[in-house]
Amino acid sequence: MQIRLNFSEPVCLPSEQAEWVPSPGGEVLRWRLEREGAEQGLVTSLVRYPSGSEFPAHTHGGGEEFLVLEGVFSDQAGDYPVGTYVRNPIGSHHAPFSRQGCVILVKLWQMQEPEPRTVLHLTDAPVQKLWASAAERVEVRVLQQGESLSLAGAEALLLSGRLGCGSQALTPWSWVRSPQHTPFELQAQEASWIWLKWRADLGACLRC
Repeated sequence: MQIRLNFSEPVCLPSEQAEWVPSPGGEVLRWRLEREGAEQGLVTSLVRYPSGSEFPAHTHGGGEEFLVLEGVFSDQAGDYPVGTYVRNPIGSHHAPFSRQGCVILVKLWQMQEPEPRTVLHLTDAPVQKLWASAAERVEVRVLQQGESLSLAGAEALLLSGRLGCGSQALTPWSWVRSPQHTPFELQAQEASWIWLKWRADLGACLRC
């Protein structure tokens, strides 16, 4: 089942509209934001691990990118508390679980070429650059109350605060995706922390 794969259309999904569905194992829940195939192909999801839950061991044929939004996520390589950003390269393998429960943003099958494993921790910096390549640029940015951001050729996940997006008021874990030719104006209604990714497949000019 394909979900929101028309990248020429802007998308604004308030977190109140989240539809959590069980993963194949049943314990872990997913809110699927973008999805190309059943269990393979491009995926962007929020994933919720109840306390004591685990997911079967698997290999990431197209790489994996995740950000811990709540709790502590774990695998055989260690524990990843809230605010940890990880890029597991193409061909990486793990058996994830969470002792206390967690929520993570996960992106699969979006890496175009080999890259080193990256583990970073978010800071309080107004802008923190996380990754840059010919296909994507990732950062976390703080908007102070009253500041705005024109989102074009990018996606955004609100980590904390409150944003206005047209007539909608967005609360944490709301997701926005906007192609280059149809920008969204995001207005901070209070200090807001935002994860951002500019994407070549959304028309972003990453070498401009």
